[in-house]
Amino acid sequence: MSILMTFSSLLDTRPAAGPGAGETLLLVGTEGTVPVAIGVLLGSLASAVTVIPYGVARTGGSLPDRTIGFYLAIAGIAVVLTLGSHLGAAAKAMRTPAIQAGTRG
Repeated sequence: MSILMTFSSLLDTRPAAGPGAGETLLLVGTEGTVPVAIGVLLGSLASAVTVIPYGVARTGGSLPDRTIGFYLAIAGIAVVLTLGSHLGAAAKAMRTPAIQAGTRG
């Protein structure tokens, strides 16, 4: 009988199943980097299609006279907005207990 009591007490003290809030936000943030990377890459390619011909027509060179800072600022804003929307939506969804979120009509 004491062996069963010991075993049942071990079952009662184990951690709750499933990821915690921090783990969930980390996973959402990690998964959010894929669309960010694809978006920045495709956006850069699309802008190069228009910037290079314009630069050649206007200045004779393929690159504009501006520094790389403009590009980095725009890419940084895209990263902040995309990851912010992913993490904000996940944080808001986790405020509601799972049982209530699953039973809403």
